[in-house]
Amino acid sequence: MQFTVGELYAMQQVIYKLMMKDMPIRTAYRLSKFSKKMGDDLRTFDEQRKKLVEKHGTKDEKGENFKVEQENMEAFRKEIAEVAEVKTEIDMEPIRISELGTDIQVTPADLALLDKIIKE
Repeated sequence: MQFTVGELYAMQQVIYKLMMKDMPIRTAYRLSKFSKKMGDDLRTFDEQRKKLVEKHGTKDEKGENFKVEQENMEAFRKEIAEVAEVKTEIDMEPIRISELGTDIQVTPADLALLDKIIKE
């Protein structure tokens, strides 16, 4: 299944929230595998994000953290958007709602973020 890195970034919190719920073991296993693969791509995204912050930002007074100033924000956003559009492939069959069990509750907003991996 193909995702953009931005899609994975948007769904990560919902995936972690789902992983804290009790569900059938097969579904939990599939979701856990997906989460690990997603984590690999998101670590790479985070490394690139940090490089862009360093490129477009300046260090704070303590010299510990970088901050992107307003005058560089447009260039930073443009480059981070390019990284977010990178496509990645994660081998996974969609999970049917019925495979999640009967006690799982999610918001419509959460479900919309999981549209590619959760099917009716």
